[in-house]
Amino acid sequence: MPAELLGHFAELIAFLELTPGAGQPYQPSNPDGAMRKMTFGPNNEALATYVILEEQRRVVLVSLIWI
Repeated sequence: MPAELLGHFAELIAFLELTPGAGQPYQPSNPDGAMRKMTFGPNNEALATYVILEEQRRVVLVSLIWI
């Protein structure tokens, strides 16, 4: 990950700890699904895909890509 995205990534992790359900559904046809996605960075050039494990009170990062 480019150094200029590290601060934004840290903000994303803090955000996901508090409000993981705020991300967009990974599959629009399943808006209540546990898999979510969220862009971040100054120009939304990075995408995090994650799964919310409600019963375990965990968020698992599945994929992280950037341009």
